[in-house]
Amino acid sequence: MKAVLPMKITSDIKLHANRDEMTQLLTLLLDNAIKYSIEQTDIVLTLAKRGKEVMLSCENTCGKLPDVEADRLFDRFYRSDVARTQKSGGYGIGLSVARAIVQNHKGKITAEYKDGNQIVFMVEL
Repeated sequence: MKAVLPMKITSDIKLHANRDEMTQLLTLLLDNAIKYSIEQTDIVLTLAKRGKEVMLSCENTCGKLPDVEADRLFDRFYRSDVARTQKSGGYGIGLSVARAIVQNHKGKITAEYKDGNQIVFMVEL
């Protein structure tokens, strides 16, 4: 069973954005984290303000990180391990849709590997 996700949410953040698309963005990031995190680890969701930007991050621990640059994860239909994704579902379009949503809001989304087996998706809006 996956651990409950700890949230680090700064109060009084205002964002002018499409509510449905922001809900879809959060759903895509969390769904991805749930599918690819290992058992008994936390998925950490952070929302903060940095200057005029709103920063959202979703971090999880993976059993094995993909063998490609993190930016490739946003490529449409990219799946790092076909056998694993067939077992957990998905078509390899979720993160490309997340990128399109962020770009539609004039923002930026990136992925970063850290500490050997963690991945962080960061959104700037």
